[in-house]
Amino acid sequence: QEEVEAKWELYSDSPDCWIDAQRTNNFTGLVRMAVGIDLMGGEVLSAAEWITDDGSPYSTALQMVDLDRLSAPMDMNGWQQWSNPNQRAGILYNSRGAPQSYFIRSAHPNDFGPMDFRLPDWKQIDKRKPWGRLQIIHLFEQLRPDQSRGITELAASLSVMKKSHTWR
Repeated sequence: QEEVEAKWELYSDSPDCWIDAQRTNNFTGLVRMAVGIDLMGGEVLSAAEWITDDGSPYSTALQMVDLDRLSAPMDMNGWQQWSNPNQRAGILYNSRGAPQSYFIRSAHPNDFGPMDFRLPDWKQIDKRKPWGRLQIIHLFEQLRPDQSRGITELAASLSVMKKSHTWR
């Protein structure tokens, strides 16, 4: 038990931030970021990366993904490339409604400026590797059947704020 705890502490609390694919946050920092993202966006998205090229004694690292990058692929005219009834909000589902793969945009939608004529591209990432290893972690509270994405808890407060606002 002590050996496992020591290895977890080395991995999760390393000054080299081995648990974070960007090597900027330790485990506590990633959890804090996830809580903030969930509060503001209602969901959290990350990818489990396998990194072997930077000297870390551990190969698995988490890559946090901005929620705006999870979206349906578009063609050059702004239309969805795939009109698949099993695809909703950037997620491809199987016939029972279980997520199979996620479409992650290569860059944030606001990263492209007015003089940047490159089309954005999307990468389709399977939820699991063929041998079962989880690749995408998508956490949200499902409030109704077939709900694809999370809903921020701040949305409920907007209605209350609007009703309590007095016009003068």
